[in-house]
Amino acid sequence: MPEPATNPSIPRPGTHVPALDGVRGLAILMVMVGHFITYGGLLPEGESLSRYTRFMMIGGLGVDLFFVLSGFLITGILLDSKGAPGFFRNFYMRRVLRIFPLYYGALVVAFVLAPPLLAGDAALAELVGEQAWYWSYTVNIRIAFWGWTPWHIGHFWSLAVEEQFYMLWPLLVFVCGRRTFLWVCLTAIGTSLLVRTGFWLAGFPPYVNVFTPATMDGLAWGALLAVLAREPGGMDRLRRWARPLGAVTFLMLAAFLTWTGGWDPGNPLTRTVGRSTVAIFFASLLVLAAGSPPRSLFARIFCSRTLIFFGVYSYGMYVIHQPLILLLRQHGLSLDLLPVFPGSRNLGRVVVFSLGMGLTILLSLVSYHLYERPFLKLKRYFPSGSTAPRRGQAARPGVTATAPGSAQGS
Repeated sequence: MPEPATNPSIPRPGTHVPALDGVRGLAILMVMVGHFITYGGLLPEGESLSRYTRFMMIGGLGVDLFFVLSGFLITGILLDSKGAPGFFRNFYMRRVLRIFPLYYGALVVAFVLAPPLLAGDAALAELVGEQAWYWSYTVNIRIAFWGWTPWHIGHFWSLAVEEQFYMLWPLLVFVCGRRTFLWVCLTAIGTSLLVRTGFWLAGFPPYVNVFTPATMDGLAWGALLAVLAREPGGMDRLRRWARPLGAVTFLMLAAFLTWTGGWDPGNPLTRTVGRSTVAIFFASLLVLAAGSPPRSLFARIFCSRTLIFFGVYSYGMYVIHQPLILLLRQHGLSLDLLPVFPGSRNLGRVVVFSLGMGLTILLSLVSYHLYERPFLKLKRYFPSGSTAPRRGQAARPGVTATAPGSAQGS
């Protein structure tokens, strides 16, 4: 069994870090709150609608947090597994067992079961015509260059980005030495900004930013942290840098969001340096969550039961929440069902939001325990991370390498 880390405040690479479940929990809460309000018919009426919508779009930045976290955890697992037998087989089989059952199960519901039941749904019929992009994990490419598909499962673009990342990244980790791989991460970070800037200058619409080369900086920042954290005293050094860097980027984002009145995807700064600043801020937040002493404020926040709960079930929540929002609204769960009291729609907003969140949580629990878990149990046949034995060694018990099944998984 690996020896414990000499400094208990610094997590040993390859071990389970509960605070990272909390980071994932924060990410899914950001996404769900933003989506439930913007797509669930809970926005206010009148002149404030545009500004309020831009403000609620901040919740969508939870996807950027997922990307940073995924880059950190996936790269860490790959680094810890490098040199072990079955490096590629074990990695890909574990990803398949975590991601595919729910993802393709959702596609079966959307493209096989739902159309006969919702025969009059024109948007769903249009979505069925686009289904090849979803089955092949390339819908982000479809969106980037030809526009959004109907919103039922349009959020699957981020899962496509993750899957494309999984296809390339193990090979890069396998063939590159430490120094070369650091340059790969830095190049990906810089190239991502250049790609977004190039698209903007060329007149492409904002949705082109879902193209994988334009989103790579979040994933690459996470990967860079994973490499540096595995150096002697690496997490300690990262933490010292994370505090000032996180503070500076937070102030930059606060000033920018105040100036623009929220997160406006059409704003040139939002599309370019804005997303880069978000990635750096979330990278700093991840380090502070994972590397702070157990009794620190960051550790207490990200190790809270609430955030960890949402983190554990985040993949199911991410897959389920958006089609659920739209179906509930389409079939009558709206503010119109509730009286205006007292002279305000806010009570109705709370009720509708709570019902939607509650159903999302319930369905995610059912999905995880009754459907996904049997597949997850098969992962024991494919050891990974620090549990993977090197040649001539037995598997090492007692260490859990934690990674999301996708940007939104656990």
